[in-house]
Amino acid sequence: MSSDEDSEFGPDETRRHHLAQVNRVLRRPGMYGGNEIAERLLLEAMAAVDGSLERWWAECDGLRERDAFAATGVVGAYSYILPASALREATASVYAEIAHRLG
Repeated sequence: MSSDEDSEFGPDETRRHHLAQVNRVLRRPGMYGGNEIAERLLLEAMAAVDGSLERWWAECDGLRERDAFAATGVVGAYSYILPASALREATASVYAEIAHRLG
């Protein structure tokens, strides 16, 4: 790794990097594991980069209020109504909607 003096990875590059990662995990969620931890971590990091953590937390609270988030996440809540083969993509879709609302 280079020193901080050599790094030109500023706020714009950080945002672009996080946005690219969010897009990857939302488009191909199965490549990032069987649960939604990748979406949750990346979206929270993206919210932090954008200065919108309060909005992210409000979205998470909204999921809980609508019973769309259980102790095992969105996957756990949806497992009662969707077949197992559809859970991963449906979960990514929920997080994609949140990402869209957060901009």
